[in-house]
Amino acid sequence: PFELVSLDTTNGEGELWFKAPFLSSSTDNTFYIWYGNAATKAYNPSTLYGSENVWSSGFVAVWHMNENGNTVADGYKDSTNYNNDGTGVSMTSASNVTGKLGNAQNFDGTSNYIYKSSTDFRSSDDIGNISFWFNTADTATNANIFSSADESSGNHYLMLRMDLGSLEMYQYDNDGTPDQIKTTDSSLNNSRWQYGSITSNGNNYSLFVNGTV
Repeated sequence: PFELVSLDTTNGEGELWFKAPFLSSSTDNTFYIWYGNAATKAYNPSTLYGSENVWSSGFVAVWHMNENGNTVADGYKDSTNYNNDGTGVSMTSASNVTGKLGNAQNFDGTSNYIYKSSTDFRSSDDIGNISFWFNTADTATNANIFSSADESSGNHYLMLRMDLGSLEMYQYDNDGTPDQIKTTDSSLNNSRWQYGSITSNGNNYSLFVNGTV
């Protein structure tokens, strides 16, 4: 299966994701890409070789953020079969920026954001992983990047934010007091693309930046 996110025929660039059954660490891996037939179409997303099956191994949401900035209902598409499409708030064409891969979205950390109400994002103590690319020069405090909360309890949530150049993660249980806080150093607002990741084993969280905890 494969997913073609974007294609720039003028500059010969694009973003393509695919699932391989096996990758060797000791010998070259050969892959083939078909091209040159404008009438050819991709597989239906839900079929065996369709785009949704690229993300069938436990993913509940994948957002490429390749859209033009918009406030259309479900205007930011989820590539998985869960259809967790997001809706933009105060997102405009000015939100469009060049990303690490293809396009990206620019957020001010306060008034513009993308949201989704979904039962697929469960309590903040679940086993799982959240990963993302980010790029900032901001020195603001409490600039949110991602949050997930149980609507039945306003004090039970997971929050990720930038604060004075540091990446911070807060995990709250129902008492409203942070149960786990993870913080990086304060040099991440350097206008470079960086890869962040949060992992949980069901009890403890780890926060990684560029593969380093």
